[in-house]
Amino acid sequence: MKQLTLNRLKKTNFENLYKKLTINEGLNNNELTQILTLAIIFLNSKSADLQHLGYRIIVFYSNLTKNYRPLYDISINSGLIPINKIIENLTENQLAFDTSFFKAFFSSYIENFKQDNIYFSEGQLNLFDSFEKYSNETVSVIAPTSYGKSELIISYLKNIKDKNICILVPTKSLLAQTRSRILKANIKNISKIITHPEMYMLQDKNITAVLTQERLLRLFKKSPNLFFDVIFIDEAHNLLENDARSILLASTLAILEKRNPCALFKFLTPFLEDSSNLMVRHTNYKSSNFLKINEYIKTEKLFIYDFKRDCKLKLYDQFLDRACLRF
Repeated sequence: MKQLTLNRLKKTNFENLYKKLTINEGLNNNELTQILTLAIIFLNSKSADLQHLGYRIIVFYSNLTKNYRPLYDISINSGLIPINKIIENLTENQLAFDTSFFKAFFSSYIENFKQDNIYFSEGQLNLFDSFEKYSNETVSVIAPTSYGKSELIISYLKNIKDKNICILVPTKSLLAQTRSRILKANIKNISKIITHPEMYMLQDKNITAVLTQERLLRLFKKSPNLFFDVIFIDEAHNLLENDARSILLASTLAILEKRNPCALFKFLTPFLEDSSNLMVRHTNYKSSNFLKINEYIKTEKLFIYDFKRDCKLKLYDQFLDRACLRF
């Protein structure tokens, strides 16, 4: 018997049922039972794409019916703890869960994923543990946007001392955002965050800098003897672009290593297939340590609008690869 795939699924009547769920068209009880059954089948498939589709259906089903029990069960088994905590905090759904031993047991289990009043998923905690193991090595971290890469930086800053650390960000808005998060973390060993070349003084020791590549180059021009021990490169996939800024970023990394051949690079990006793509000419750092997260916790709705054709807003589905849902 052939394995179920997305391509085979497209040849069935599944799309009609799925479309009604996606746009909240209104499903009767029989249709709701059918779509929930299909979601369970998909979740037990060997295909990662079908598993993600099954999870997406569960999310849509729970939001539509306000019955979050299926999503709660799927999340607790998948380690998506923040989802479970949100469901527990929904006052309108408190009656949806009984007061059995298992409810109390799961609530206690969820508390194991709490750190500094934040609930992390199982994948996030595994990422933090793995990242800590590579604290003295160059490493590439591939994780979805808003997955906790900023927490990795803050955790590293809390545990490191007597080092010059630079966090390279691509834009001024990210610079301000990163600086704000570090300040809110109230890290004892950080007394000053350099965000502009003029802020650096020769007497400064063990500095923490949050800079764009342009500002870092100006800082280096001003201070020929300054070097960094650890460099975080946020949005590291910008190195793969074929434009002036990617060339400038590559040149910056080469200068950073030239000034300190023992410098450690921490590459952070939401997508990357091969860490060797982050290698820059005339450098010797190795990015063989590769931490990639495949945890699927967010299921986005993507909209497209074609100005050249029908000029109508459509909901594009990434699983069926179709944009046929019009508004």
